Amino acid sequence: MKNNVVWIPSYPKSGNTWVHSVIRAIARQKGFPIGEMDVYKLIKSKSLPDIYPLVKSEISNSPCSVLKTHAQYSIDLHPKLALVTKGFCYILRNPLDVILSGINFTRIQYANRKNDHEYQNKLFLDFLGFDDPIDYETWKSISLDDIDTHNLDHALDYFMRTEGDIPFFMGLAGNWFAHVDSWMGVSNSLVSMLLKYENLIDDHNEFLKIKLFFDVSDDDILKAVESINNINIQVREDPSKPNANIFYNKMASHYYLEYFSSQKIKAFLDKFNTRLEVVGYNNLPY
Repeated sequence: MKNNVVWIPSYPKSGNTWVHSVIRAIARQKGFPIGEMDVYKLIKSKSLPDIYPLVKSEISNSPCSVLKTHAQYSIDLHPKLALVTKGFCYILRNPLDVILSGINFTRIQYANRKNDHEYQNKLFLDFLGFDDPIDYETWKSISLDDIDTHNLDHALDYFMRTEGDIPFFMGLAGNWFAHVDSWMGVSNSLVSMLLKYENLIDDHNEFLKIKLFFDVSDDDILKAVESINNINIQVREDPSKPNANIFYNKMASHYYLEYFSSQKIKAFLDKFNTRLEVVGYNNLPY
């Protein structure tokens, strides 16, 4: 027998950890302790997902889970868990910021790829255009501010040339445009909503839109947002905190303006204007 699920999907580094943590916190503060909601951790531990008790009956008239994923949509998504999709809340972030946040994330990802020469070559040579790979101990201390604009522009060139590939996310989520298209392509056939990362940062009231799926109040949602954001602040201020394993990288909207050259950003927007217009990113600043 298959179980119902509402998905919280996004391309990596687009905000679904933030959103799913808020949804999880809502249940906990209402007295429903919810376990793991990361589909990859469930599969790895061979565990079944908890039922999320606040899903509206009109979304699912039988028990339903809520899970985050980075996979592209398919009708038989994560088949090991035998799930029936009842709806989804897609988290979208502009791809220019996704590229930079992804580069930041490699400082964590690389820890498990220290001896993976193919990964190193794709990241440092193909994507960033360095002459040689950089060792892990050096890379983990390098921030975006330490990387030359030439190399960051090289990464953007790679994304443009491949029509949306980010090499260190391909196995998990595939191409950025294909990922967005896979979920947006079924938005009219499933109960669905789109949340933009930039809007969530600019106005936390954007989180109130999740009431489409859940029997919760505005106050329930905003209290949960505050509690999760406070955890993030505490972790940034003191990495020894118990929740320091939670990695949130909530930066200002459109921070790509500080790192890519304006000429390269304009070339990107010119090339993808029509495709970005579909999701409302055709007027990004440069």
